Amino acid sequence: MKCLTGIIVLMIFLISCDKEETAPTPEKKKGYWTAEDKIRTKTPNARPVIVLDAGHGGIDPGGLSNHDSVELNVREKDLTLRMSELVYQKLDKKRFNVIRIRKNDTDWHRHMRTRYVEPAHPDLLVTLHTNWDRDSNTNGFEFAYSSRILNYVDSNRNKPLGDTMNIKNPFAEKLTKYCQTLSYNTKRAFPGMRNRGIKERKDRIWMLYGVYYPSLLVEFGFVTGKNDIFLYQKDSDSLNIFANVLAKSITGFFPKVDSFYMPPLGMVPALK
Repeated sequence: MKCLTGIIVLMIFLISCDKEETAPTPEKKKGYWTAEDKIRTKTPNARPVIVLDAGHGGIDPGGLSNHDSVELNVREKDLTLRMSELVYQKLDKKRFNVIRIRKNDTDWHRHMRTRYVEPAHPDLLVTLHTNWDRDSNTNGFEFAYSSRILNYVDSNRNKPLGDTMNIKNPFAEKLTKYCQTLSYNTKRAFPGMRNRGIKERKDRIWMLYGVYYPSLLVEFGFVTGKNDIFLYQKDSDSLNIFANVLAKSITGFFPKVDSFYMPPLGMVPALK
């Protein structure tokens, strides 16, 4: 009997020795989180969170026009702030939680901007800009998104941990459709404007690249364009029309979901 017990113990020992040992999983460093982690663990918002980012501001004027007529000259930071305010007014606050990163002429660093809205777990960020060029014959609108996004981020400071760790943008297909809709609707509203198309940007624009949610770039015309500059004047309704296009298009990106039906008190069926 003792001999049999010894044989059994020996067999168990030999079997356990044959098993390959698995390397222990290293613990994630505290404060470090990846975009893939954030996308995977994102919980749905009761109301979609829309972030409006008015480009530039404060000491950063953005693009500056250089028109012969000084009265026509404009600054990009003023135009983007105006667009942000108009779109904010037109979006339905009952359907959306709308966050404006810049509400006045302040200078926000790009890392501060994304860190500010991150706790709200945005569903879409729209960064508003106008374009510029040395050639005044260059005019038109365009929309863009990043082909890749940064994967490793220090969530305590919202700064990248090495700029080589990036992944293909998982929202690329969705953003392409968004941009196509915006492009089509803008052309209908402004048939005389040049459509410069949709850009899949490979350069690392932080507001497109350093986020873990869908983010698109709006370039409404050129402040240096000899044609587009007239769209920005106080006697023009163009910014208001374009804000309508943006608000309606954004609304269309998020199908309306009816609230759950709750029967009146006393009519709830009893479980059997």
